Amino acid sequence: MQPKQGWQAFRGEVFDIIDNEETSDWRSQLFDSMIMILILLSLIATVAESFEVVKQNYGWHFDIFEDITLVIFVSEYLLRLWTADFKYKDESSYWKACGRFGSSGTGIIDLLAVFPLVVQFFVPYIVDIDLRMIRILKVTRMLRVLKLSSFTSSVIVVGDVFFEKRFELGITMFTTFIVMLVASTLMYYLEHDAQPDKFSNIVSTMWWAVATLTTVGYGDIYPITGWGQFAGSIIAILGLGVVALPTGIIGAAFIEKIEKQQEEERIAREEREKLALELEEAEEDAELAALTKNDNYNHELCSGLFGREFVYCPYCAKPLGGEHHHHHHANA
Repeated sequence: MQPKQGWQAFRGEVFDIIDNEETSDWRSQLFDSMIMILILLSLIATVAESFEVVKQNYGWHFDIFEDITLVIFVSEYLLRLWTADFKYKDESSYWKACGRFGSSGTGIIDLLAVFPLVVQFFVPYIVDIDLRMIRILKVTRMLRVLKLSSFTSSVIVVGDVFFEKRFELGITMFTTFIVMLVASTLMYYLEHDAQPDKFSNIVSTMWWAVATLTTVGYGDIYPITGWGQFAGSIIAILGLGVVALPTGIIGAAFIEKIEKQQEEERIAREEREKLALELEEAEEDAELAALTKNDNYNHELCSGLFGREFVYCPYCAKPLGGEHHHHHHANA
């Protein structure tokens, strides 16, 4: 029985280091800092490797670093699975806790961060596959930046804002699509005869609608007829509103989220201060009860307890600091 308890205690220690947000100590903070640094170094290596000169001279360094990174991230993911029952204590079994972690946002992000490299490392030894297709998976190494959301509260706030306003943003996106479709159809009929190569069909014209409604305006496709230019001007003005709608929703929701967090922190701080005051008062009452439970104690004790704040004893109403002695009863 003792070895099992020791094993559970060891797993609990591992969980406290890698994933416990409630009891964060120097070990967990050091672990989080190391993971963040490793993620940033991995992203820097991905960018640096795109330079041909750097890749030719230091390519094998990048390969070694990538292998080390793969081992660390895979180990972290496996450790989080191994201690999932500590994170989800309400689950009835260990395997249900593992499934809950694997399907959670953090678990999916961790898996995406290592899956392409796992495929790149193991698949060529199992299946005969074109290595060029495997190299494309290296692009997904940038998904590791999503792991920073586990350590950066601001990223979590942004994610919460998008999640809370998903219905409003969905309506906005649908409205934007309808406007784009109408604008593309209108411009196709106005400009097709004048520019059949650029406005060849409604789907091709939608590229112009996207560039115009988002106020980007690359200038590669533009109307040349009078009615086309008039309609294009109206559509460009509508684009201001199309861009402003999701921006306003997200901006207002972000401010609301920040204010809500500040209010929750203020309430929590006031509750902590209130609890500390209650504990202090309880300690004073306990000290007073220890003194007054004895039927006989002299006036000097009253002076030591109340003399700094009171002129007269709150129990016997005699002046404090005098040389006389008096007695209190426990029910005084």
